[in-house]
Amino acid sequence: MRILETIFTVVTVILMIGLFLPAPVRNPSRPAVFLASAGLIILILHFAVEQYRWQMVPLYILFVIISLIWLFPMGDRGWLGWVGISLLALLTVLFILPPFLFPIRHFPTPTGNYPVGTLSEVWTDTERKEIYGDDPAQSRTFVTQTWYPADPNSPAGERAEYIPTGRKASRSIAGRLGLPFFVLDHVDLIQTNSFVNRSPADGQFPILIFSHGYNSFRGQSTTIMEDLASHGYIVVSMSHSYGSAVTIFPDGRIVFHNPDTLIGTGEVLRETGLKLGDQWGGDIKFIIDQLEAQQIDATHLLNGRLDLENLGVFGHSTGGGVALNVCAQDSRCKATMGLDAWLGPTPDDVIAAGSPTPTYFLMSEFWPKTINTNRIREYDKTLQAHLGQQWPTRDTMISQTSHFYPH
Repeated sequence: MRILETIFTVVTVILMIGLFLPAPVRNPSRPAVFLASAGLIILILHFAVEQYRWQMVPLYILFVIISLIWLFPMGDRGWLGWVGISLLALLTVLFILPPFLFPIRHFPTPTGNYPVGTLSEVWTDTERKEIYGDDPAQSRTFVTQTWYPADPNSPAGERAEYIPTGRKASRSIAGRLGLPFFVLDHVDLIQTNSFVNRSPADGQFPILIFSHGYNSFRGQSTTIMEDLASHGYIVVSMSHSYGSAVTIFPDGRIVFHNPDTLIGTGEVLRETGLKLGDQWGGDIKFIIDQLEAQQIDATHLLNGRLDLENLGVFGHSTGGGVALNVCAQDSRCKATMGLDAWLGPTPDDVIAAGSPTPTYFLMSEFWPKTINTNRIREYDKTLQAHLGQQWPTRDTMISQTSHFYPH
């Protein structure tokens, strides 16, 4: 819970407990009036600063009822009055639960020296088709978000949304999941540590391109992106349209996940995985092309800031396998990393041939898949053949971790 929410809840609970004390006969208790007044002021500040959310609505109503009981005492209570107060106490316990079950998450403060700027862009690759969309003639279109080191002396400006386009997107997602329209409204209140189009810091910075996991979205690891940018990296993450859980365009258009992008088991899963990997890999290569153009485009915010000689690609799960593909085939990639990489999208010839690109695997404890792990070990051998003792440690497993990233 947020600070003002917590204080308001404590005030409500104290007023509730006070109802079990002997009731005033005529005049309201001064301490209770003071506490109710303080609660009202905190509630107004909460609405103005933190904004209301539906999980708190039952507590808002309960606070009003309890305050009215204190302000208009009815004298000695009979058994019916005590039953009513006991019921209010039970409701207080129940109404405290929703804010805890649906918390407003906060991203940790980046640990680097730079503040973080961010920008979003829409890209259309006219050389490729939208093979998973409704119109097979449509050109491939997707969205990227870039985090970068910002100038500490520049105005901060507008803080970036975690879910772009705010409530329109969260309510569309809720409808897609078959939930009541308001259930995800609180997601709009999540604050990032990035500022929209903030002036970039001077200098050139190494580039990292991130490919998300299957049925995830470009902001799945915002915490990592912000922290990397604060340490002097330019990080580009993309929503692979139709493979992403949701792709939200700046104009409010929303493209949801297409389950046909990855289907079946065995050889069918293998074929659809390779097809998906080819499409996602095309997205990454196209973005590298655009970064090269931005570096010499005097009108672009990051003009002259991109260190194209130090560019790496990393990804989570399916995105990790795609990162291997790209860096094995595109010499512009100088390093790659797989976070619980799924090598389903990685062709056998890439596994067999390996890559001269330094590659690192970071694995969780609770997601090892036997076939996938064997493919990673096979790739490790070919990697060692290329890099030898230059790259003696190539993978790490973190205990007590699982496959999914909440942020």
